[in-house]
Amino acid sequence: MSKLSYKERARLRREQEILRTAARMIRDHGYVNLNMDDLAEEVGISKPTLYQHFKGKDDMVAKTMIQTMLEMEQYIKDLQTESAIDGLVQILRYMLKGQADPERFSLSIVQDAATTLQHLTDNNLEMREIMIRIKDQMYNLIDTAKEEGSIRLELPRVVVLSSMFAVLDVLKGPDVIHDWSVSTEDIIDLLPEMFRRSVAP
Repeated sequence: MSKLSYKERARLRREQEILRTAARMIRDHGYVNLNMDDLAEEVGISKPTLYQHFKGKDDMVAKTMIQTMLEMEQYIKDLQTESAIDGLVQILRYMLKGQADPERFSLSIVQDAATTLQHLTDNNLEMREIMIRIKDQMYNLIDTAKEEGSIRLELPRVVVLSSMFAVLDVLKGPDVIHDWSVSTEDIIDLLPEMFRRSVAP
């Protein structure tokens, strides 16, 4: 593979800076309130320069989420655990760490507008395909955990999976965390174990 030129490396660095800034602004103000003019000003570039990197807000967030989901898909593939429930707990911890990182996107932070994630996936075949693969990976783990006796048989897979994503909302909003007497790290350790107990027979 050929080595990237200085100009190409500089372009990639700028794109990463744009995406980090956009992630922070979305966390602070919500996806629907992300304004490309404000983003360009925050990064310190012109709006035309911003549009040299991304066609628009949806394109920018879609590309970032594709990268985030590919990383998650690989994380699940690389999991080495003694049981399926341990794998699910580790995946939940991984998602919580991503949720707590101010410079990372997660599936939940674009859902402040009810149709945003659906809109993005409807218009992006690659994103849809990755989401389906991740869902299938998770469903396989849930089925195996049921076979191993770690998850109640009567719990539908969609309920177990939805509850994992619902847990991410606990880390949304600094006011919630500020009111608690535990650190974010403690919360990230406690929530997966609460999930484990909540689905256990």
